Amino acid sequence: MNTKKMMDFLTMSANMYLLANDEDFKRHMQQLREKGMEAMVEFMSAFPNGEALTKAMSDKAAEMREEFTERLDSAVKAAYDKMQIAHAERVTALEEELKVLKNELALTEAKLIHLETRLK
Repeated sequence: MNTKKMMDFLTMSANMYLLANDEDFKRHMQQLREKGMEAMVEFMSAFPNGEALTKAMSDKAAEMREEFTERLDSAVKAAYDKMQIAHAERVTALEEELKVLKNELALTEAKLIHLETRLK
C-alpha cells in the first residue's frame, strides 16, 4: 500500500471514528432513521404484509450495517497492525543488538579488571 493510499485510509478511519463518537451526530442520524421508518411503515401499510416487509428490510439493513462495521474494524486493525509490525520488528532488533553490546561490554570490563589485578 503506497503512502498516499495509507494516509487517505487513516484519515477516513479517523473521521469515521470521530463521527461514531459524536453524540449530536448519532442523535441526528437516529432522528432521520426514525422519520424514514415512519414514512416507510406508512407507505408499506397500504400493501398486504407491508409492515412485515418493512421490519424484514429494517432487520436486514441493521445486519448489513453490523457486517460493514466488522469489516471496517478488521481492515483498520490490519492497517494499524501492518504499520506497527515494521516498528515493532525494528525495536526488537535494536533490543537484541543492545543485549549483545551489553554482554560485550561486561566481558571487556571483566578482562580489564583481570588485567589490572595482574599488573598490580
